Amino acid sequence: MRKKTIAKRPPRKKVYKLPTKPSTRSQDRTFTPSSSPPTSPPRCDPMAQTKNTPRYPASAKPTPPPKTTPSKPSSLKPGSSKGKRPAVEEPVPETAKPKSMSVPVCSQSGSVHFYVKGRDIILNNETISDSLKYTDVGLYAYTSVKWDEGVGISYHDALAHICEHIGQSQTCPAENANKCDDSEWEGEFFPAINKIKYEGPSSKNPLSFKWYNAEEEILGKKMKDWFRFSVAFWHTFRGTGADPFGAPTKHWPWEDGTNSVKMAKRRMRANFEFINKLGIDLWCFHDRDIAPDGESLEEANANLDEVVALAKELQTQGKKKVLWGTAQLFMHPRYMHGAATSSELGVYAYAATQVKKAMEATHYLGGENFVFWGGREGYQSLLNTDMERELNHLARFFEAAVAYKKKIGFNGTLLIEPKPQEPTKHQYDWDAATTSNFLRKYGLIGEFKLNIECNHATLSGHSCHHELETARISGLLGNIDANTGDPQVGWDTDQFLVDIQEATMIMLSVVRNGGIAPGGFNFDAKLRRESTDVEDLFIAHIIGMDTMARGLKNVAKLVEDGALAELVRKRYQSFDTEIGAQIEAGKADFDFLEKKVKEWGEPKVASAKQELAEMILQSAL
Repeated sequence: MRKKTIAKRPPRKKVYKLPTKPSTRSQDRTFTPSSSPPTSPPRCDPMAQTKNTPRYPASAKPTPPPKTTPSKPSSLKPGSSKGKRPAVEEPVPETAKPKSMSVPVCSQSGSVHFYVKGRDIILNNETISDSLKYTDVGLYAYTSVKWDEGVGISYHDALAHICEHIGQSQTCPAENANKCDDSEWEGEFFPAINKIKYEGPSSKNPLSFKWYNAEEEILGKKMKDWFRFSVAFWHTFRGTGADPFGAPTKHWPWEDGTNSVKMAKRRMRANFEFINKLGIDLWCFHDRDIAPDGESLEEANANLDEVVALAKELQTQGKKKVLWGTAQLFMHPRYMHGAATSSELGVYAYAATQVKKAMEATHYLGGENFVFWGGREGYQSLLNTDMERELNHLARFFEAAVAYKKKIGFNGTLLIEPKPQEPTKHQYDWDAATTSNFLRKYGLIGEFKLNIECNHATLSGHSCHHELETARISGLLGNIDANTGDPQVGWDTDQFLVDIQEATMIMLSVVRNGGIAPGGFNFDAKLRRESTDVEDLFIAHIIGMDTMARGLKNVAKLVEDGALAELVRKRYQSFDTEIGAQIEAGKADFDFLEKKVKEWGEPKVASAKQELAEMILQSAL
């Protein structure tokens, strides 16, 4: 057999690296996170990579450790000797202290995450520099110790070079989070992101608006006044990517793994930087999302007070406002039977107390609305449920909320957010029509409006446009949660709305309503589980805002063209007569109409022209 000839490669420069370690993910599909998981590693930002950018600044490249002949570390498996150099280990002093189990950060430029991104130094089975390699060691295993073992140079030494190179010092590392005041987070949370600007439809920059131009006037109002966009704190800053089948996938650089008040205040600072860079003036919150719960009601209230005080300060500095606040009455085990509809009197009272405090916080922050979403105000089975009693209790709860609103001088609108089910089998505020009927029955129609969520509309078997029109013609359209669901999935997926036709139909209702203030468009939407880069938070909101802007522009075309309105007018023109006016005024009884039928004979029925209406709509898209 002929022997295969292998061409000789030119000699390579001497590099220092350890043998590649096998990934543990393929070997062990289970893991147990530590009680205080370390900060996640930097991620690769493809937009920051360029062919001309060096992988590691020459002035900051760490010096390789001296050659020694140490014993092989027990944690490393021996590899083939072909094409590999022996491992090199740093000498460890006998008195060396254990290394920290979390990744430190640099100030001003944010964490190493962002500085490293800017220099194209990548972790997770990618090149760190020409001479350093790092091996994927599994979730929650990105620690300084693993770095040292896998790379062959101290992580802290490398970091010191980086910080020295950019003239910054380390600040508030995750391992010292409990010792760091929130003010010790220096610099920006999103240093790699500039303020998002309008660049027009031809722009290829993903971090720019193509259609949403805040100051552009359309149909007599500026875009920003038509929409009054708002960021949802819970999805944006508390969303982890976890689902019933998987652990969290999102580990933002500013998170320290705790749910402390200090961490809550850090998130609040990140929130205001985010909405400022996005060019949004409004935000929304649940009480337990912005501040941690406590061992007692008093502790929970104190936590909320501390975070709200910071939010007030940040609002004043940035001239921002709260679109609406709400109380989270569905997550804690005490609310497993519901809050206002719980079978337990003590739970009803606790829920009232929590709403009281959340309403006070919303009022203090200048909130323009307060929302009630009864995620567990319903039932799983009617066999053990007194539905009439629960509905009566819910009405009494709302009456008390109205009374307290007036007592404290809160002038905001009270909103109810309909949803048919999930987490309960049946929710009492199933859809807009059901909720409207509930309000009329209990004499609350003048005290509440509706917050329509598009994904909830589809879960109830309606389109978002249907729910908006139902609320609008009842004088109850108060706010819109701008999101959507997946037509192939039967639950509340809370995706960013990117369907231009749906956005156009939504804006038809808003324009017919003359706007939506003091409500607005709240992005009650979350990143997909697989979207894990910080910039994805911006991109998701940008496409959501651009989609709604295109919807508004399309409605302007339809209004200016007038063809769709004329088609609808002609369809009902038989009522634009004297007799039609009598019918609509309630002055035509059955005897009168019988005489007219005998006089006219068999009526003629015209075409509805649905396909023409669809053609007109598509021409605007």
